[in-house]
Amino acid sequence: MTLHRIRATTPALALLFLATACGGDDRNESTTGASPPDDAEVIARVDGEPVTVTDLDAQLQAMAHRGEHADEESALEEVIDLRLLVQKAEAEEMHRQPEIAAEIRRQRGMLLANHLVRAQIDALEIDEARLREAYDAYIEDGDARREYKARHILVDERAEAEHVIEAIQEGGDFAELAREHSTGPSSERGGDLDWFRADDVVTPFAEAVARLETEEYTGEPVASDFGWHVILLEDRREIEPESFDDMRDELRRQIIDDHITELLRDLREGSEIEIR
Repeated sequence: MTLHRIRATTPALALLFLATACGGDDRNESTTGASPPDDAEVIARVDGEPVTVTDLDAQLQAMAHRGEHADEESALEEVIDLRLLVQKAEAEEMHRQPEIAAEIRRQRGMLLANHLVRAQIDALEIDEARLREAYDAYIEDGDARREYKARHILVDERAEAEHVIEAIQEGGDFAELAREHSTGPSSERGGDLDWFRADDVVTPFAEAVARLETEEYTGEPVASDFGWHVILLEDRREIEPESFDDMRDELRRQIIDDHITELLRDLREGSEIEIR
């Protein structure tokens, strides 16, 4: 368990998911959404199912990513072996089992989402002017250059957090109480989180810290996805901004992250989402 927020990052295109059919006599282009391959593209057939140059190239890339020696002969053998196993699994209707069907949907969804995100990134124009604009915004953002030094006690229930606050009010030592009660990995250090910026931690935690004075602790428990926090702010400081050249890669990542976040927000706003 960690306080650190997972920032929006570009999903890694780590999966090779060969387009295979999902059953019996329905094995055709309608199951994959793809048109039948041209004969010139077909390099093998497995019980009538075509293996194309694109399939082979994808397998070569997958083998290279795994650090294996990638040659066309061994790659083709792997593709054929995979097709044979898939065909047998389909013949036994394994793809109709609910848990397997759900995993197929998940894998397909991941692949499509990854390619969509990659296409969005490739279409982004991040020139020097855009990087400079992002850097100027960073310089103007005081919160981005402010660091906090704090301790916290993380517990599962609000009542337990309230009990900890009462113990502090009665003169209890914060570090000792953290060692005794906190479920977080910092408990062995007396809840010490060292120096961090607001962007490094989950939003409710960052907002609570920003409201505290030095040597002040939260009088009410702070809720987050991790549980309930009692926070002691030990110090705060302003840090010198990094140079534009040193931040170039980080600025590029942030522009990409912001773009994907905006894409997701637009998709949510334009969709009807029902959660039961």
